[in-house]
Amino acid sequence: MKETVINSVVISLAIIGLLAMIGTHYTWMKITGVVVFFFSLVYLGMLYADIVSQRISGALTITSFAKTTPEKMSRLEGMVISGHALEAAVELRRIIKRNFNDIAARKLLVIAYLDYLDEPEEAANVIKDFFNRKNHRADDEAISLLFLLSDLIPDEEAVVFVEREARSGRYRTIDQNLLNNRLESLSINSQKDS
Repeated sequence: MKETVINSVVISLAIIGLLAMIGTHYTWMKITGVVVFFFSLVYLGMLYADIVSQRISGALTITSFAKTTPEKMSRLEGMVISGHALEAAVELRRIIKRNFNDIAARKLLVIAYLDYLDEPEEAANVIKDFFNRKNHRADDEAISLLFLLSDLIPDEEAVVFVEREARSGRYRTIDQNLLNNRLESLSINSQKDS
C-alpha cells in the first residue's frame, strides 16, 4: 500500500515536471521541471529495473544469444551417463530457466529423467512446460520434443498438445504436415482406446 502511494506521488511529480518543462515561459520553472522529471524517472527506473530487465532479457533470449556451448552440453551428458544425473538435472534446470528455448538442454534433461532417474512424469512435465509457453520455438527440433511428449502421455492428452501446435500456424509446411499426420494417428489411437 505504502509503495503504491509513493509510486503514485512520483508519477505525479514526473507529470508535473513534464508540464512545467513544456507549459511555461519562465526559465527557472523549465529547469525545475527538468530536474523533477529527471529524478522521478531515475526513481521509477530503479524501482522497476528488475522487472524491466527480466522482461527485456526474456525478449532477447533468442537461441543464438543464449545457446549452451557444445562443451558444456558434452560435460552434462557425461554427468548423466556416468551416474551423476541428479546433479546434471539441477544444472540443466538452471540452463532452461535462463533460456527456456534451449531444446538441447531440455532433451538432455528429459533423457536424464527417463533413462537414469526413472521419473517419466517429470520428463513429460519438462516438455509440457515448453509447449505451455506462448513464445516457444516452432521448428523441427520443437516437433521432435512434441513427438516425444506424445509418446510419454496418454493419447487423449497428447491430442490436445499436438492439435494446439498444428493450429498455431507457426510451422513450415513440411513440419505442419508432420503435425497433422501425428494428430490423425493420435486421434485414431484414442478412439480405439475408448
